Amino acid sequence: MVWLLSNEDVENLLTMRDCMDAIGEAHRELGMGLAVGRPRTHTCVPTSREGYFHNLKSIDGSIPSKGVSALRLSSDIIFFPVVGGKQRKDKLPALPGGTFLGLILLFSTENGELLAMLQDGYIQTARVGASSGVAAKYLARKEASVLGLFGSGSQARTQAMALSLARPIRKIKVYSPNPEHRNRFAIEMEKKIGVEIVPVSHPEHAARDSDVISAATNSLKPVVQGDWVEEGMHLTAVTVCEFDDLAYKKMDVIVTSTRLQTIISYPPKVAARAPKFMGEYEGITRVSLPENVPELSALVAGEAHGRSSDSDITFYGSIGWGGGPGIQFAAVAHRAYELAKQKGVGRELPLEWFLEKIHP
Repeated sequence: MVWLLSNEDVENLLTMRDCMDAIGEAHRELGMGLAVGRPRTHTCVPTSREGYFHNLKSIDGSIPSKGVSALRLSSDIIFFPVVGGKQRKDKLPALPGGTFLGLILLFSTENGELLAMLQDGYIQTARVGASSGVAAKYLARKEASVLGLFGSGSQARTQAMALSLARPIRKIKVYSPNPEHRNRFAIEMEKKIGVEIVPVSHPEHAARDSDVISAATNSLKPVVQGDWVEEGMHLTAVTVCEFDDLAYKKMDVIVTSTRLQTIISYPPKVAARAPKFMGEYEGITRVSLPENVPELSALVAGEAHGRSSDSDITFYGSIGWGGGPGIQFAAVAHRAYELAKQKGVGRELPLEWFLEKIHP
């Protein structure tokens, strides 16, 4: 049987601690040379609507010790609005009922069987937050207690959840250009994680006097200025463009989720007007970044060093352009699949629906 799990199923099954444990173990195996993943790929073409593009995205990874491989894929309509004076990349809910389409396919490495099909929405944000939490355990000061959070969407929610587990966070200052969004975030998440959350009206107020700064936005321009970065801080970002170049120059320790480079394919005749994203951000020269930035897997496996003093400024994020390695999807999807079987959650589909006798 093939297990079919919705986002609601997965969210009810998994705790953030489950996600962090799965991510940490997977990265340790990757750092030891026992797991593998490939770069993220985008196949991007214009639609009939000016300024909108269809983006077919995929990434995969295998964890032999768990006996699983996973393929994550999504079919999105993307566009690039300007919000609060900053350009951002966004997805249009173009499918019936204002919906999106994204799947994780979990396979057995023993016989190739399709074990499960999971909606990817919750796992996508949970695995990003979980990897930030894992990195913070190695990079943030042990007594770090104040988090400055940029963003109020789903990515910001999992960042708050994971970072408050990784360190004794007692206060979160959240900034979003939309006052309604940041106020709602503060009310909802304070109840969820039991940490004081204060919405602030200026981005500098979120950064100043914080022990950890987390940027979890979809802005294509920097939202955190280097002038706000102080000694001893730990910084984390969902995308490289969220910190300006001065911030990168101040960093003493830089760790990335992966150095794999994202592959973006456009039709040759439309490449000149293709969207600028994934490595084409404005205002980021990256001249201050070392060529061989260590990956999270090396840090977890003990092959790379983290913070050496309380004054170090440390950073973790997706500066390799390849996004989080595919093993993150394999790790979290496998954990959800195991729990679903134990608790009888989800739907079962006949395996024979997916089998064929023709050998391509």
